[in-house]
Amino acid sequence: MRAIKKLSRRSNSDKALQDAVKKLNKNSSDENATQALPILYLLSKKTILIKKKNYTAFLPFELSRWDKIVTEYEYLQDAYDAIIIVSPLSDW
Repeated sequence: MRAIKKLSRRSNSDKALQDAVKKLNKNSSDENATQALPILYLLSKKTILIKKKNYTAFLPFELSRWDKIVTEYEYLQDAYDAIIIVSPLSDW
């Protein structure tokens, strides 16, 4: 449990999520990384949704906001895909 808190406190939850996936790629039975994945994914998702809201609010007339929003959602999909590869769905 301490490892989950430590990973989730990092300023960059995306990096923490990537680190947890890497740990599971190396050792699929790493309990700390397995327990951290759902929490870190939700933190990343929350961050991305906040960014999307900010892009929409602060860049209402800029077409470039759509590129930024799409990039954020692509990252979230990539993170989800990586998690599915290293962790069975039954654990979620």
